[in-house]
Amino acid sequence: VTIEGAGKDHMTKGGSHDRASAMVERVFRYQAPYPIPYEWFLVGGRKMSTSKGVGLAAAELVEILRPELARFLMVRPHYRQQINFDPGGETIPTLYDEYDRAAAAYAGDLEAKTPAEADLLRDHARTFYYSHTEGEPPRCFRMRFAKVAYLMQMPAVDIEREAERDKGAPLTDADQVELRQRMNDARRWLQTYAPDQYRFQVQSRLPDISLDDAQRAFLGRLAEAVRGRPVWTGEELHEQIHALKNQLGLPPKQAFSAIYLTFLGKPSGPQAGWFLAALDRDFVVSRLQEAAGAMRAGPR
Repeated sequence: VTIEGAGKDHMTKGGSHDRASAMVERVFRYQAPYPIPYEWFLVGGRKMSTSKGVGLAAAELVEILRPELARFLMVRPHYRQQINFDPGGETIPTLYDEYDRAAAAYAGDLEAKTPAEADLLRDHARTFYYSHTEGEPPRCFRMRFAKVAYLMQMPAVDIEREAERDKGAPLTDADQVELRQRMNDARRWLQTYAPDQYRFQVQSRLPDISLDDAQRAFLGRLAEAVRGRPVWTGEELHEQIHALKNQLGLPPKQAFSAIYLTFLGKPSGPQAGWFLAALDRDFVVSRLQEAAGAMRAGPR
């Protein structure tokens, strides 16, 4: 052993590393390993402490994150930078996005515009490589984690088919393995740490909402459009929503919040076109018409 890393508290003058070094050199006549002090691993912004009940065991970490993602979390920053891990909030979707960017850098799918960007992409590629311990990392299509989490909550959605649409080609065996892993990760995350904005449930009745005249007019026009065709794809309906809001001069936030409030009872949700296309057409038309004719003021 020629190199030994430890938390910076062990590397203080007169600390455990100094004492162990003296012992190994004087008693065993062996050169002390080169010390590498590394920073704290924080949990929710707090230092781990047994006495205070703040901590995260390695076994717990890999229950939250798949092993290669846990390794990516650890090797991504400089060893003298703190790692602050909080499984709640946006942490896991953001970590997945960064992991996917590193995978794209490793595959050579990203182009650097400056020497500095080239250096950064090389760092990303190396980080991705060292996050895997079983040979060459797989080259496969990776659907965005947040989208997988959204799609899993939509009724009657074939996620594999949606992934093929995103990719623009049939999924390979490696693609399918990666997609199933992400589905498992998303299911576990939704059941435990996902914040409310990532969770949704279609309401069986029109929620108690208040829409202005412009929003109700928009929903009425959207109901007419949906009723006018027997089948819609998510992309087609997405384009129709944008066309209608532009025709009516309705700001995007007002248009989309009207849709989400009508079906989910909350002002945000998954991609609206794909969401509505996944629901029963008659139900969508009926709910839109009901919301378009609802009283403007106050809860019902």
